[in-house]
Amino acid sequence: MNNLARKLYGLEQNALGDVPAEGTTRITWENGNKGLDMAENILMDEFRNIVDRLAENTKELADDPNVGIEDLTPNEKAICDLGEKRMFLRMHDIVNRYFDLLVYHGDNYAKYIFNLRLLWIIEETQKQAENTKIEEEITDTPGYWEMCEGDQDKIQAKANAKMHNEGLFTPKSFSDYIEKKHFFKTTEELKEMIANRTPEQIAQDDIEVKAEEEENAKWIAQDAKFLKEKCPTCPSKCAWYKEQQQEVKA
Repeated sequence: MNNLARKLYGLEQNALGDVPAEGTTRITWENGNKGLDMAENILMDEFRNIVDRLAENTKELADDPNVGIEDLTPNEKAICDLGEKRMFLRMHDIVNRYFDLLVYHGDNYAKYIFNLRLLWIIEETQKQAENTKIEEEITDTPGYWEMCEGDQDKIQAKANAKMHNEGLFTPKSFSDYIEKKHFFKTTEELKEMIANRTPEQIAQDDIEVKAEEEENAKWIAQDAKFLKEKCPTCPSKCAWYKEQQQEVKA
């Protein structure tokens, strides 16, 4: 039973609603060091305070054109840049862990392909949203529906020049995206990239692999201990225990 499965099993034993209560979602900052944890909490608090203040000023600007948005100081900008980067990395870590369990299962090449396609889909969706906004601006033009078709076509032509008309979510679009971003397209190119890693990159990979192996070994040892000491005396054999017994027989 891996760590995630263990947590899910624990959740199932409690009376959970279909959806979590609004506003209860939390991301914990765990760096493995209390000092770093405290520093990150302080950073994110300052980051949220600045963003909240800017959001409030933006509301005031909508009500009163004479109220301007306060410029950020160099220190505040640095806090926002670092906070935004930190938030992105946290979200990416969550997504990466989730899809590793469901999609690529530790296969770095599968991870590469999946993330490449995901980034392409995100960009295509953004383009589609921009097209929709432009189309809405056309129909919201004062008097548009009272215009003759000729005048409507002129407005449409100007809008078309701003839109993404290359065909979204198509094989050609994906190919163009790869060319534009200069991603590696073939297994041979990827192998060449791996072969040309720096000593520092190789050392970091070794550290990550060792840490993963140690984590897996810890859970394997704990599962073995349960099967040997706890499970035989348990009056109610759970589905996990039965699954382990089937694997032994196989």
